[in-house]
Amino acid sequence: FHFGPGEFVPGQLAAVVRDLTLLLFITMAALGLGSVIAKPLAELGRSRAETIFFEIGAGLGGLALAIFFISAAGFLYLSVVAGLLATCLLGLIPRARAAGANDSTAKRWWNRWEILLLTVISIAGAAVLLCSLAPPEFYDALIYHLAVPDQYIRHHGMTPIPGNYYAHYPANMGMLYAIGLLLSGGALAQSIHWLCFAVTAGTLFAATARHVDRLTGLLACLLFTMTPGVMLASTWAIADLGVTMFGVLCFAAVLNHREGRDRRWLAAAGLFAGLALGTKYTAAISVCLPTYRRVMAKVP
Repeated sequence: FHFGPGEFVPGQLAAVVRDLTLLLFITMAALGLGSVIAKPLAELGRSRAETIFFEIGAGLGGLALAIFFISAAGFLYLSVVAGLLATCLLGLIPRARAAGANDSTAKRWWNRWEILLLTVISIAGAAVLLCSLAPPEFYDALIYHLAVPDQYIRHHGMTPIPGNYYAHYPANMGMLYAIGLLLSGGALAQSIHWLCFAVTAGTLFAATARHVDRLTGLLACLLFTMTPGVMLASTWAIADLGVTMFGVLCFAAVLNHREGRDRRWLAAAGLFAGLALGTKYTAAISVCLPTYRRVMAKVP
């Protein structure tokens, strides 16, 4: 495989630093692209954190679609993907100029309970991040989530994979993993799933802080990040936290639309619902539930 085998990552400090740097590079590229895609939402955000998480989510979705079309066209090369990410960074320039201009976050000090919760969340997140940088070993990743994009990389584009029916499943996360495989290898690709975990946790905090209060938002974030299944899944290269991220962003957009009736939030909910469905079929349940009541009630 393109992504294995290798020594245990903690014994390779240089590899860990390299992959962390590249993960930051991918995150900033997603933020740059997302700031362009989600520009209509920028003025609607109540806090800078809310805007950032919506933009990173939109940017990751945009990158997945871009890699899909690049693969379909047969141009899946390191130089092409690196150029795409570098171009996405240009979206940060106008964003940096406008930073803080419309931040309506309440300027109040964090109390000791909020700081304690944030510390626990940060420690848990850092711990699973380090675990995600170990070489991939989960069977689902080795036969599907990493194996399929690995074959695309070998052929510089999409190619039939006889005998692997998983190759016909929704491919959004596989396209993102292709970025990690091209830039470094399996550990970086796997850490992209951790990034989905981090964006989901951040969105839970931002959405709950907006509609309830900051302490409740931290509690929601803590319950999510400390769930054993979530922590374990964040260290594997699978699709579950990708669909969770897009589903939570969809639900948060629906809540924001319900609050202010701005149709831009409804459009954002539709965008993230589509990205969730393009990640895993089970997203049909999670993204349809928030819209069911609205459709039945025929709210304009």
